[in-house]
Amino acid sequence: MLKISDLLKQLNGIAPFSDSEKWDNTGLLVGNEEDTVTGIITALDCSADTVDEAVMKNASYYPIIL
Repeated sequence: MLKISDLLKQLNGIAPFSDSEKWDNTGLLVGNEEDTVTGIITALDCSADTVDEAVMKNASYYPIIL
């Protein structure tokens, strides 16, 4: 099973967190790195369809930070 910490390592290898802008929130913002990844939904914008899909799949999420 894939842990969040392993996923973060893979993502960092593809797009290093150190290359982000100072204002950009990268990495794990909430949660526990030792939790198991059961699926991923990626969206650039939060739309009603995205929220509906996440609810339908009982997905955990990053909170919308305004």
